[in-house]
Amino acid sequence: MHSNSSFLGFGALFALLTTSTALGINCRGSALCDRATSSSKDKIVQILRDAVWASTKDNSTTYQSGDHIICISQTDTVTIEAGVEGGPEGLTGSFSLSGDVNIQAGGICLFPQRAALNLGQIRPLTDAILEHGCSTCGSVPIHFVDQGSNDPGAGILTYNYVENAFCDGACISDTGSNVKRSAKFGHTTVVG
Repeated sequence: MHSNSSFLGFGALFALLTTSTALGINCRGSALCDRATSSSKDKIVQILRDAVWASTKDNSTTYQSGDHIICISQTDTVTIEAGVEGGPEGLTGSFSLSGDVNIQAGGICLFPQRAALNLGQIRPLTDAILEHGCSTCGSVPIHFVDQGSNDPGAGILTYNYVENAFCDGACISDTGSNVKRSAKFGHTTVVG
């Protein structure tokens, strides 16, 4: 009889673990996500989403599992600029959004997990996380938008706290994009 109780206990534990690791779209992340703050009224998810959409990188730019797409670390100032140029009607316009984001140690990054994604896939997924109501961290299954699937089995796109929030490779930064970032670490200012 004792072994049946143990078997049921393991079964319940397995069900709990399976449920917790099989989340669909959600606003969960590291407990350190709560440390991230923004001086603007916009959510960090909104700020990073806007920067991804404002980037001039081609939609075919591909990110492998774990590659940082964009990060904000320590105290970053993020400026997003976009404009409309004149035509026969002489239309002009501009848009600018700027704000300080304070995360303390580490940072918040956007990255794919268990899948490679290109910017053409990433951009609408950032909208889905924002529309879900996430403010700092969250994840969305990679086929949530194109197939209506909330199953994370094929991979997920994640906003989460990371210890080393560095941009390299195809990561969106001020190089080759409309996103300008400056991170302040103590008395030194690092741009890029």
